[in-house]
Amino acid sequence: MRAFCSKLLISCALTTATSLTFAAVDYPTYPKIDVSHLSASDAAIVKKGEYLAKAGDCIACHTAAHDASAFGGGLGLETPFGAFYSPNITSDDATGIGKWSDKQFLDAVAHGNGPQGNYFPVFPFIYFNKMSDNDLLAIKAYLFAIPKVKRAQVANQVPWPFNIRLAQYGWKLLYFYPYEGKFKADPTQSTEWNRGAYLVEGPGHCGMCHSPLNPLGAEERSHRYTGGFIQGYYAPNITSEGLKDFSIDDIVKVFSADLKPGGGKIQGPMLEVNHDSLMYLTESDHRAIAIYLKSLQFKPAAVKHEAINAQTGEKIYGKYCAGCHANGGGGAPIVGDKADWQARMKDGFSQVLNSAINGVGGMPKMGNCLTCSQAEIQATVQYMVDNSLNSTDAKKPLDYYVMPELSMAQGKALYTQHCAACHQQGLHGAPKLGDVRAWQPLLHDDFDNILTVVLKGKGYSGNHMHPVQGACPTCSTSEIIAATKYLAQESSAGKADYSLW
Repeated sequence: MRAFCSKLLISCALTTATSLTFAAVDYPTYPKIDVSHLSASDAAIVKKGEYLAKAGDCIACHTAAHDASAFGGGLGLETPFGAFYSPNITSDDATGIGKWSDKQFLDAVAHGNGPQGNYFPVFPFIYFNKMSDNDLLAIKAYLFAIPKVKRAQVANQVPWPFNIRLAQYGWKLLYFYPYEGKFKADPTQSTEWNRGAYLVEGPGHCGMCHSPLNPLGAEERSHRYTGGFIQGYYAPNITSEGLKDFSIDDIVKVFSADLKPGGGKIQGPMLEVNHDSLMYLTESDHRAIAIYLKSLQFKPAAVKHEAINAQTGEKIYGKYCAGCHANGGGGAPIVGDKADWQARMKDGFSQVLNSAINGVGGMPKMGNCLTCSQAEIQATVQYMVDNSLNSTDAKKPLDYYVMPELSMAQGKALYTQHCAACHQQGLHGAPKLGDVRAWQPLLHDDFDNILTVVLKGKGYSGNHMHPVQGACPTCSTSEIIAATKYLAQESSAGKADYSLW
């Protein structure tokens, strides 16, 4: 996906459209290639490379937003360590890889050793290392067959010491060298299983999103594929445990029909992966991937949970649920609306709880609290139900259920900590703080709609969907509102007082 390359990505861009609505997704387009002048064997290698490049989703990171120059680089990848810009990988001699030898290409792609030194692990060389040299050179043949693009490398914006390429040797010693080596088929497994393993562990680099990462951006190897976060979305557990309730056909439909195994349409970064990559794979490869994933036995890391007490439900509600359930956002039943909750309770508490745990309609799985246990979700649902069905004779005042309001000073501090990475420099099309012209059409809209975009990730800036919860899954709804109010206030030229919202 275009804004994914690393699960570390934090995209904070607000939409720059004139209204806060979904825009048509501007996916990159694969270039046409002409192999008519090649021998049959060379043409076959190019076509093989095209297929593998699509399996590896190379176009996603190596094509700039709003750019028809496929693989020309220039896409900014925001990480906690700074902004990395993808290079031009077309065959232009001056700005691309046109002068690279086969050995230079293999060193770069499979070992992370580029002309300027070590590549940063935002580039998935640790996965491409598993691919055969012949497959990698087929990709090179494809890249040399597509139209050349002349675009110089955009300098990374990475502070010291993370910008020191020599320091990446330490990272490689810890997280790459002990595990490097070409994929070797398991003779005890089927041909399909081995094909799926090769695609997942190699070109597909699925672990970059679906595995938890340690603070240095490396997979937690004992918990691989057990789930992670990407652009404010949860990349689910895709091991045998996470997929135990779904058939091979269910999983294949994720890739071929954009359908979640449990129902509903795929959204967010995975939808982009499907469009840029998985939709081009054969049905047999889809099945091979599903077969391999269904065999994985990794276990998720244990999450420490506090003992359930009388305050548990209230605390979780205030942090994760009030953004919708305090004001009816997205059609959510408002806590305190007795009639609405009575209607929902006709099918029983267990059905309401099941909807909260598994998600339904616009309701996210686990109420978007993906570190919560089911017991904590149950306590939260019980809290909401109790304070709705008993709302007419509640002992506490109505404003008890309203979220705490934070000051503009607190909003400024939260903006600096979480939002400035994009809004200070205008990365990914995010309107800059104080840019009245950019903010004017946004602030013309209802402020509730702006908050919906920030909280739910419903806006686009180019190819970048605003991340859910502003890419801060640990922030409370009140904190996100405060940061958004500060952004709006500083960019409104004094025409409105958002502190009153």
